[in-house]
Amino acid sequence: MIKFRVSAVPGFVRDLKKLLKFHNPIIPIYEKAIGILEADPYNIEQKYDIKKLGGVRNGDGQFRIRIGDWRIRYDIESSEVILYSFKNRKEGY
Repeated sequence: MIKFRVSAVPGFVRDLKKLLKFHNPIIPIYEKAIGILEADPYNIEQKYDIKKLGGVRNGDGQFRIRIGDWRIRYDIESSEVILYSFKNRKEGY
């Protein structure tokens, strides 16, 4: 099975830094998401709450993974997963 490389755009890093200030338990959620995205970002095994978003262009985060109240939007290019945003579900896309 192919292992995907995960990278993040600067906006994602800013989101993560903001979350770390106010939501200390965010690190295990982030680590869990990275592990899932390295192994199965397309959700081929149908084990995760991953959805391909309709009407979203490449570069805007065509996929969404949900872990609890948290959402991470990302794109997949070849064998790389590019993270775009990390937000609480209460915050709009």
